[in-house]
Amino acid sequence: MLKHLFLFAPFLYTGILTFFSLCKIAPPALRTGIDDKIYHFLAYVMLCFFWGIFFYLKGKHNFKKYAFVISFTFGIVIEILQGIVSYRTSDFYDLAANSLGALLALILLQFFKQNTTPIN
Repeated sequence: MLKHLFLFAPFLYTGILTFFSLCKIAPPALRTGIDDKIYHFLAYVMLCFFWGIFFYLKGKHNFKKYAFVISFTFGIVIEILQGIVSYRTSDFYDLAANSLGALLALILLQFFKQNTTPIN
């Protein structure tokens, strides 16, 4: 049951992230001056982590590589789409925050791999 949840999670999360990345709803203000970058960073930590777990459970040897490529590519596509819609803007620093978040997820995935047993 738990394995099925983890196999479904990246698809659900990717859909939710797509919706919130392209809708007009603004996230709550953190009042840091870099709120948007913090949200991007955290969103892509989760995105890459979920995809990493997915590929790990699927038995892919390069599960971290697959997760990063999907996350990075998704970030590029979303930034392009945000540049197309009139109510969003595309930003290189968003892509940088996305990438840094995905890189942190790779570290977390390595920790996960070293400290867990595969779920059957």
